[in-house]
Amino acid sequence: MAGTGRVGCFIWLLLLAVTIYVATKVVPVKMKTSEFYDAMQEQAQFGSIKGDGPIQAELYRKAQELQLPLRKEDIVVRRDMGYCYVEVHYQLSIEFPIYGTYVWHEDRKVSRPLFAT
Repeated sequence: MAGTGRVGCFIWLLLLAVTIYVATKVVPVKMKTSEFYDAMQEQAQFGSIKGDGPIQAELYRKAQELQLPLRKEDIVVRRDMGYCYVEVHYQLSIEFPIYGTYVWHEDRKVSRPLFAT
């Protein structure tokens, strides 16, 4: 039975290394998408004082800053029934050895009430 403890230790270290590697690939993507979602919420709150064009332009600038694969026309800003709606759909590719490419889909929608100023 000599050496079985080493094999178990090796397997745990390998699992830990894989987990850390995956986290280094996924966590930055999650942080970028969350930061962009926060910007969407913030811009939708300004719906009563900003037009659709400026909101779209500000979100596009933020997407460029975060290096998200969004075109300006992928950001839809509209108003209906007293609400401001902001919607985006995009994909991010994450490369992994052996597995290949994982496609992260983001379909985000935000709605905020418009208040009279």
